[in-house]
Amino acid sequence: MSIWPEAAGRQSAPAGRGTVLVTGAGSGLGRAIGLALAERGYRVFGTVRDSQRARDLEAEHAGPHQSLRYLPL
Repeated sequence: MSIWPEAAGRQSAPAGRGTVLVTGAGSGLGRAIGLALAERGYRVFGTVRDSQRARDLEAEHAGPHQSLRYLPL
């Protein structure tokens, strides 16, 4: 079941389409959502409370998730 009924049946966004902001992207559910959306072609900006954590995550995901950027708060 999709939380967005109009999106039912869609597996991914077309390349270059869709930008999202994910809060709490440094760990847990926020991180999982950010990674999943980036893998589906969305441009993702994720907020992180700790600036060092943001840098570590940027380095960790530099190759496979170019469309995922972390923003320290």
